[in-house]
Amino acid sequence: VEVIDSTRVRVTFREPEPQNCAITTKYKVEWSMDEWASVGGSLEIHDLRRMSVFVDGLSQGKRHHFRVCAGNLKDYGPPVLTSPPAAIPSSWRDADCQKPRLDGQVSELDDLFNQVCNSRPQHAAEIKAIEPGQETPLNLRKAQ
Repeated sequence: VEVIDSTRVRVTFREPEPQNCAITTKYKVEWSMDEWASVGGSLEIHDLRRMSVFVDGLSQGKRHHFRVCAGNLKDYGPPVLTSPPAAIPSSWRDADCQKPRLDGQVSELDDLFNQVCNSRPQHAAEIKAIEPGQETPLNLRKAQ
């Protein structure tokens, strides 16, 4: 299973090992959002040259489980779970609505740094406070 965008995945599969001389004539891809308590949808593939299918219209940000069944003229065989067995359709564009991971934490780090600077004794090695627009002390040392 490969996530394509926020509502679509591609399920790729391969031909099963032959059993009981049964010839595969079709495939069925199924998906579920509740770990197979119910089937959310399915697609039948009759073109055996296509070993992958795009599943559209999935719920964005929700976990979908997938499985594939090989079939013949009689019926379908047992389902085989995909690898990975589930995917969450999403897109990097969805991240624009998310709060940054370090939101509010940078100011906390600045406060902590200032507390360390102010708590050091007079005779301790110097720690220079970084003002906006200044170079870091390391860059200043390299420039000297």
